[in-house]
Amino acid sequence: MSIQLIKNRVYRLTGTGVVAAAVGLALGACTQEPEPPADLGLDAGEIARQAAAEMQSDQRLASELLTQLQKTDPRIFDAYIELDAQGRKVAVISRRNDDDSIESWTTPPIEQILQNSQSGQGQQEAQAGGPSMGQMLAGAAMGALAGYALANMFSSGAQRFGNAGQYQQAKTASQSSYQRSVAQNHQQRAATRASALRQQGAFSGNNAAPRRSTMGSGS
Repeated sequence: MSIQLIKNRVYRLTGTGVVAAAVGLALGACTQEPEPPADLGLDAGEIARQAAAEMQSDQRLASELLTQLQKTDPRIFDAYIELDAQGRKVAVISRRNDDDSIESWTTPPIEQILQNSQSGQGQQEAQAGGPSMGQMLAGAAMGALAGYALANMFSSGAQRFGNAGQYQQAKTASQSSYQRSVAQNHQQRAATRASALRQQGAFSGNNAAPRRSTMGSGS
């Protein structure tokens, strides 16, 4: 997904917040209250870059996972990351059958797999959280995810597609939803930061020493 497309979506998501921030600055100037910080955490370009970086990290993870799985089962031809109903990241693994039908199997939440793994590194990185799946899934953690998939994939709950067209249609819809969700998550984080900065500015203003007025002074 291009940064420009993400940026366009983020602009639509943050437009109201930017206008509200601008109005707040204008009102602040009229009332001579302390001016809020210039960076309210709502820069659409920066939000778009962060969202794109997360998606690229997920793509690298999926590519590495696919490489590992193909060593054992060459019929596997695709792997990608999507979000489940609770917004948790899962991996979708697909293979092509002899009759040209396609089966797709979805892992449990990736974070859950890592937390249940025996890799100390994987557990620490999973618990640390953060937007970068690349950091969370480095080294032994990547092995734990691939190992889980090899032991459990297609054992139950696989979705079957009659042809490649049906599969691609379902994948496109899934990835579109994933991309929107990632962009919205970054926008929400930025809005939270903006709110904290505004509250911090208001708190600082309330505790600032009152200005002394010299109007009407006899001296």
